[in-house]
Amino acid sequence: MTKLSETRLSTWQLMLISTGGMLGSGWLFTPYYGFQMDWGMVILAGAIAATLTILIGLSFMKFVVYCQLVVVFQDSWVLLMIGTYLLSF
Repeated sequence: MTKLSETRLSTWQLMLISTGGMLGSGWLFTPYYGFQMDWGMVILAGAIAATLTILIGLSFMKFVVYCQLVVVFQDSWVLLMIGTYLLSF
């Protein structure tokens, strides 16, 4: 059993601990300090982040649906029509 004073951390472990601390405290304290300064902009930033997250999720969903349709309609002209429609916008 090693004592706490004898434990040595490598440079890599220290870097990962510090990165985790910065990211962990960032999402926690940013809204707190933001609400103290200007609560309206914090709500706007949250709405923008939620909108972008939903748009990214929907684009991945469209890709997954297209991949599933490729499996269902193999060697079919319907696949060409569906692909033209889905990938056109």
